[in-house]
Amino acid sequence: TGFTGNNPYSSYPRMERIRFSVVLKDPVTGGPITKHVYLDMVQVRRIENPKGVWRRGGSTEGFNATLTHRPKGYDTDFKEIISSGKWSAEVYAGDPIITLSTTSKGSGDNTPQNKVMRIEGKSEHPIDFMINFNGSKGFAIVRVRYNNYTCEHDIFCRNGHEDDVQLTSGGPTWTSRNVYRFNGTTPVFTNSPLEQGSFFRRGSYTAILEENDNTYGIGVVPSTLQSIDSLNNKEARSWSELQCKNPARFKSWTVSGGDRIATIDDFYSLTSTSAHPEEILLDKAYGVLYGDGAKETQLKAVEAVGYQRQEVGENGHVESTRGMRGVFIYNKDNAKQLFLPIGMTGYGRRKDNSVWESEGNGTLRYAGRKGPNTSDALMPYNPLFFDIYIRPGAIYWCRDWVEDKGTLEYSGQKWKDVTKSSDFDINYFTMGFEGFEDAASGGGGYVIDNNAHKKNGNYNKIITGSMSSACFIRMVKN
Repeated sequence: TGFTGNNPYSSYPRMERIRFSVVLKDPVTGGPITKHVYLDMVQVRRIENPKGVWRRGGSTEGFNATLTHRPKGYDTDFKEIISSGKWSAEVYAGDPIITLSTTSKGSGDNTPQNKVMRIEGKSEHPIDFMINFNGSKGFAIVRVRYNNYTCEHDIFCRNGHEDDVQLTSGGPTWTSRNVYRFNGTTPVFTNSPLEQGSFFRRGSYTAILEENDNTYGIGVVPSTLQSIDSLNNKEARSWSELQCKNPARFKSWTVSGGDRIATIDDFYSLTSTSAHPEEILLDKAYGVLYGDGAKETQLKAVEAVGYQRQEVGENGHVESTRGMRGVFIYNKDNAKQLFLPIGMTGYGRRKDNSVWESEGNGTLRYAGRKGPNTSDALMPYNPLFFDIYIRPGAIYWCRDWVEDKGTLEYSGQKWKDVTKSSDFDINYFTMGFEGFEDAASGGGGYVIDNNAHKKNGNYNKIITGSMSSACFIRMVKN
């Protein structure tokens, strides 16, 4: 499952059988005797709602957390989980910013436990409790153990989401919000870390607004798209009007204002791989984040995952009961955390017609494919990608487009080196987190000059801004 081993399905448990083998010496013959012991295990349904609760600095607004899942594959809404055995919730990492309290729904007639670090829940009851914020800024993680303490689920808490965050010493400092538009070449950020922000074609400072997603949903080809240019002019524009006209900017995308677009190296600094041993404290989790104004877990899908842009209210704050899906990257030692949303529809990209399986310029779809994957000979070994065209995820831009990416060879085939991509792939379904082979830049971000054909099938690559998808942007501090 995207190399994680996690269950991607919120409706179906998975079964596994582990065989333990020991080879002994036969005391009579001196030959080997092999003994096997089998252990059957159940991997529970994926829990994504809730996965995080963030508050603005100073907020003491509490949250009624209820763990949920989708009972059937065709269900759109969520249902409370009933724990098969006792359960508990504990603040196990981070700063002293929260405490926990029991509810009668989750703990039955047990003696109430108020504003403590660990609570107990009753068997055959919903996993339901309160998270209390005390107004102090910081980060914390709540660990829930359920089904007689055999299963775990973490909830990520933060107070002070308006601040930038440096997850590890020496690592990049990230802004906590995506880009909404540009004022000239200076980024203007979203009003909330839950807000998806706008789509941008590579190298362009014109924002393709989130509001288009209500009109032109997945698989729908837009006639024009509402957008805001760098001079703050809002109007409907065609796909070609939204492209970058500057080849140099298409290759190396620069902005002003003290921040820079995250590079591919910045994104890979968030992964715990052998290539980045200094980041071994970091891990990832996928699920629903709730923000200011959200007081409880939402069961209706449109409320749980459909966060839309909110304007700042008279109190100077942005509030909504809705949640947003995305990926949390967190430091396991100090609970510092970052959130990258995938968008209110779950499809964080507008595709260019030249990208792989074309279906019309500006179509909203995360995946490169527009239908079931029935042609790939490797599909029997990659079943989760069969219906990737309907699965959620998002693409984020990287600052630089590397013309000579090199290749990696596997089973006699050559593949692009994804660690040198111009775009970053967040597959919410398979829990993937890696470079995207420049696929959002038109399958490589270049057109082929057939008159300049070279030996061994190599082509003259001409940088162009006319083949770009539209993706999200996240900034880091210079």
